[in-house]
Amino acid sequence: MDPIPRAFVRPDGLEPDAVVRALERVGPVRRSPPGVEARVVLDTFDGRLHRRGEVLEAVSGPPGERLAWHGPGGEPLGSLPAPAPRFATDLPAGPFRERLEALTGVRALLPVVRLETRVERFAVLDGEGKTVCRVGWEDHAAAAPEGGPPVPLSPRLRVVPVRGYPKPFGRVLARLRELGGLGDDGRDEVGEALDALGVRPGAYTSKVRVALERGLTADEAVRRVLLHLLGAMEANVPGTRGAWDTEFLHDFRVAVRRTRAALGQLRGVLPADEVARYRPEFAWLGQVTGPARDLDVYRLGLPGFRAALPPDLRDALEPFDRLLADRQAAAYREVDRALGSRRFQRLVTGWRAFLEAPAEPGPGAPRAGTAVEDLARRRIVKAHRRVLREGAAIGPDSPADAFHELRKSCKKLRYLLEFFQGLFDPGGVGRLVKDLKGLQDNLGAFQDLEVQATALVGFADALAGDGPARTQLALGVLVEHLRRRQAEVRDAFGRRFDRFAGRVTRKRLEAVLRGPEG
Repeated sequence: MDPIPRAFVRPDGLEPDAVVRALERVGPVRRSPPGVEARVVLDTFDGRLHRRGEVLEAVSGPPGERLAWHGPGGEPLGSLPAPAPRFATDLPAGPFRERLEALTGVRALLPVVRLETRVERFAVLDGEGKTVCRVGWEDHAAAAPEGGPPVPLSPRLRVVPVRGYPKPFGRVLARLRELGGLGDDGRDEVGEALDALGVRPGAYTSKVRVALERGLTADEAVRRVLLHLLGAMEANVPGTRGAWDTEFLHDFRVAVRRTRAALGQLRGVLPADEVARYRPEFAWLGQVTGPARDLDVYRLGLPGFRAALPPDLRDALEPFDRLLADRQAAAYREVDRALGSRRFQRLVTGWRAFLEAPAEPGPGAPRAGTAVEDLARRRIVKAHRRVLREGAAIGPDSPADAFHELRKSCKKLRYLLEFFQGLFDPGGVGRLVKDLKGLQDNLGAFQDLEVQATALVGFADALAGDGPARTQLALGVLVEHLRRRQAEVRDAFGRRFDRFAGRVTRKRLEAVLRGPEG
């Protein structure tokens, strides 16, 4: 196995000529003139590459634009002659794209930090003039993606092995170490740049992670949860307004939905007049962002729609795709206006001020002083019973609305489990959420198929005057396909619900809520 590159912090006073003389003790050295590289580190908003210890860079400089992908410690994972992509799907087909797409999914690759590197390269040759090792004399500066003054970083000396020549690499390392003073602070220049600029890739997560302690009052605990959800909304506003990728709007809406669920499920904890003031505002956010999210879902589902059609009809969906794209752009303009409005700013500012203000006991919040673990147990048990009651009432002839109501009840139960998971056994809560997710997946698929089939009929009507007959035919075939799938999902509901309503899940819930004190 070939060794991986090594980078060292250069000591003060070390000169390039001294490095060349050390390398010449291994073999002849070819010295290239200094050059400048511009490098942009790319990652998803939730830092999927960074969490794996990997770095994806878009490099501009001789011999041209390229993508370089490195693993922990600088291990090369791939290289591709291509400019920085917006999405992994923008890259040419091949292993590089496939691996990156599997990791990033629908998330955009956003600039995290910019580096400018002045580099002078030395190639160590063998007796036949072949390069057996490369050494780079590097000076780095970093800047934020949006610009700003560059920040100087530690100068580095980088030793890069050549495949098939591990021994010269070892000898080069030995000669350079003899110079003395080469350091290793445990970071590469990217890590140093992130620290210098205060950038934390992967700090954002859509999961609810709120520190709660037993004995905390319900008022204080609920305020912490709601502040966390407000932070999630605010974090996703720029990406939602800019339509950077579809997950920004999705996560924004989930934070809004969780907030509305908390206000509805935890009544009596916060002052009733404040809740009455803000609940309609969060309902407005749900309404104004709904059409854009629906259109996101339709466009993300287009590959599946095409795959469900006979091969000779797949290209007939192009007019449908154009219609979706036009409506999607218009819907995002509405979202942008809403999130840039004074109404939204007043909502965010006022809501944060209220949540951060000291609690004032009063008749409008009779449960404010309740111990949070007692409140959590009662609410979770109540929500669980509602799910069981609504699910047991669903039969073969139940209308679609019954599935929709059960789906909403499942979401409320899941949100409560997530809000208060810090009070109970995290592993037990995780297993409960997993059990519930199996039922939610079934209900979500049923609801999505119901909505999509109805929507496709509407889209077909919208295209009736201008769209080709083949497009009308293709949409009709899709509607029939969705109805068949919906029937299959309905048939599977009973098994999914019985599994969730069974003894195993009930015992898990009892054990979690009982807690260590029994």
